[in-house]
Amino acid sequence: MTALLRLVTLPYLRQNPLRVALTILGVACGVAVFVAIRVTNLSTLHAFTETVDAVSGRTQLQVVGEVAGLDQSLYARVRSMPGLAAAVPVVTGYAVAEAYDGELLFVLGVDVLLDRQVRDYRFIASQDNDREALRALFDPATVFLSDTFARRHGLGLGDPLSLLTPRGRHAYTIRGLLAPDGPAKALGGNFIVMDLAAAQLAFQKAGKLDRIDLILQPGVTATAMQEALHARLGDGVKVERPSFRTATVEKMLQSFQVNLTALSMIALFVGMFLIYNTLSSAVVERRRDIAILRAVGAKRAAVGALFLMEGLIIGIIGTGLGIPLGLGLSRLTLYIVSQTLVSIFLVVAIERLMISPGIVLSAVTIGIMASIVSVIIPTREATGVQPVDGLALAQYQVKPRRNWRPLFVPGVIWLSVGCVLSRLQPVGDVPLFGYLSAFSLLCGFSLLMPAAIVGFSWLLRAWLFRLFRAEGEVAADNLQSALSRSSVAAASLMTGVAMVVSVAIMISSFKRTVNTWVDQTVKADLIVSAADPTSGITTVPLAESLARALTEIAGVSEVDALRVLSLQFQGRQITLNVGDLDVFGRHTEYPFLEGEPGTVFAEVTSHDSVIVSENFRNRFGLGRGDTLILPTPEGPRRFRIAGVSLDYSSDQGTVVMHWGVFRRYWTERVVDSVGVFLRPGASPEAVATEIRRRFGSAHRLFIFSNQTFKAEIYQLIDQSFVITYALEVIAVAIGILGIANALYTAVLERQREISVLRALGAFRHQVRKIIMLESGLLGVLGVAVGTLCGNCLSLILIYVINRQSFGWTLRFDFPGWTIAANLTVIFLAALAAGVWPASQASKVRLIEKLRME
Repeated sequence: MTALLRLVTLPYLRQNPLRVALTILGVACGVAVFVAIRVTNLSTLHAFTETVDAVSGRTQLQVVGEVAGLDQSLYARVRSMPGLAAAVPVVTGYAVAEAYDGELLFVLGVDVLLDRQVRDYRFIASQDNDREALRALFDPATVFLSDTFARRHGLGLGDPLSLLTPRGRHAYTIRGLLAPDGPAKALGGNFIVMDLAAAQLAFQKAGKLDRIDLILQPGVTATAMQEALHARLGDGVKVERPSFRTATVEKMLQSFQVNLTALSMIALFVGMFLIYNTLSSAVVERRRDIAILRAVGAKRAAVGALFLMEGLIIGIIGTGLGIPLGLGLSRLTLYIVSQTLVSIFLVVAIERLMISPGIVLSAVTIGIMASIVSVIIPTREATGVQPVDGLALAQYQVKPRRNWRPLFVPGVIWLSVGCVLSRLQPVGDVPLFGYLSAFSLLCGFSLLMPAAIVGFSWLLRAWLFRLFRAEGEVAADNLQSALSRSSVAAASLMTGVAMVVSVAIMISSFKRTVNTWVDQTVKADLIVSAADPTSGITTVPLAESLARALTEIAGVSEVDALRVLSLQFQGRQITLNVGDLDVFGRHTEYPFLEGEPGTVFAEVTSHDSVIVSENFRNRFGLGRGDTLILPTPEGPRRFRIAGVSLDYSSDQGTVVMHWGVFRRYWTERVVDSVGVFLRPGASPEAVATEIRRRFGSAHRLFIFSNQTFKAEIYQLIDQSFVITYALEVIAVAIGILGIANALYTAVLERQREISVLRALGAFRHQVRKIIMLESGLLGVLGVAVGTLCGNCLSLILIYVINRQSFGWTLRFDFPGWTIAANLTVIFLAALAAGVWPASQASKVRLIEKLRME
């Protein structure tokens, strides 16, 4: 085998460097996209885990409230529990350093005398020794800042630091700088320590704790302590390991990350066509070589192994290049994905790439397996070459023709399987059968491509002759005479086009649905918030008293304050939206799926009733008239579902509650944003100016008009799909490489045919025209069939994968102009892919190729 590789394979590869390079590049791009997405997913979770671990220190268990933190009086009951070595009360939150690009800092409020039992702080600089420095935190205006943040902004000991918190704008003094290890690594070094009481004041959490960190005495198991604390503390309190938060976030991000991984696999799927096309062409080109090998005694198995090794060599080289290329690409995807995560899911600082042996192993496995699958048919063709046929020059040119009928029935079967799979339920939270259904459709349309080429060529043959004379007719015949090669090239482009079309329809449907919902629900004339909507998660809430004070401003009719909380419900994270539903109901056109608006709003404002979103209903099977049990600071409470609405504010499921109901069971008094409704004739600009004048000195307020706020939301939606656009471009690029590869191969295979045409009087420009027409026909076919396939895939994306992943129902919307523009660019790129092969075809030397005639 080694001798055959050296004497047969390597010379062939050296003679066709461009074609081999294109194939390797296609495989490398597919593997690179897969690696980039996997590295991005791992880096995201690692960054969050690192922050949790850094802040947790030596904590073995944490006591947390089901919602809205813990009552501080519980601390004494926890501390007196036998078997505990330490119990440390903690308050956490996020503050904005307004003077330093509005950067977000993670604030840890602790009892400084107790906290050293759980966390280690190493001071780079302080005005006293470490112990005395910690005692200095008793001053509510003192903070310790991470040296990382201080160096970045030129801050030092004794410098003032203005922070924005729910309390408002307040100045602190830096009394110590923390080395970038331990807790100070949290949020990429954007970390502050302050006294527990100062943190409670800053975050409007008087008498409240976020958690209690516990260390156990030797010999005490975590499970036993959990059970004992549950028995002592009762309902409304959870005792969990620090790692539980990471598991919760991982589950929350699962659908988002699985969808990205599935999209990345399409690029590799397109790359498989390149390998198939290259080796299929190699079989045709080297029929004579294969026949000679068989004539001198080589067995079929040896020939098959030779081509299998060629495919493996291409796959291994492509995979080897794809892994480092993927690491480079991951820097871009990491930036894009991190922006999306912060906008939608959680606050996280992703500083470095994380790559594990598992990612490398999976990339190698997938790359090589894709190569093996791609070479099965070419290898089978190679082993079927008979010495007599292979040595007959007359049959050399007609072998590429393939009958479309044998692939037609399997194609229909694959399409049927895809339809059946689309009706199956998800596996856990993963729409596994939805992805398999999409893959089945791609396979089905790919297998139907030979039939499409034959039918397309037959339909256009007369028109091609009228428009382009003999060159058009020859181009149509050439596609059919090498059906296996041309169909694979068209199928590779078709797959990329299908991805573009299906995702474009899905994105347009999502945007139209959400935009309609926003128009129906966001009716306030002004929206006041302490956070920029483009930063995503609201991390700095406002005092409820500020919302009430807004009603005293001239021109303000009424306000609707919104508070967004995260709750655990049946082991999942859900969103609780609290608002003044009396005001909200009068001003909006909130879309209900179950219940009449007037009846629903009357019930939720006067009883312990709530509204749930459509995806909440779909996830948990609870609808109008059912009862759900929500965790509250007063313990679990029952709430009747008054209605089911369309709500796209959270992909985890949303519960909407009236402020009057909320205040019965919750004690916190902060809001995230305030919708301001103006009196007729009032000037929004004048009211906004007055709000800034009254409250701007104490708070950093973002005040948006209705249209500006909606524009910010639409921008966030566009941002969340940036990574999808990048994956589309790569998939289409690989498909266009397939056309260039196929046409270049066609030129090499048909040099004798081209020479005959030249000898019969064809000019060079006519030869170039034939190749360019073939390129154009392949482009038209790929775009046409890809558009049809993309429309079918979009139905799976919208009504199967999206619904099973997020529980939403989207309104189908076909973005005609967007798709037309994209397809025009793709077609022109496919046409351009024929320029180099056409140029090479026009340079074929007649005498050399016809010397045997």
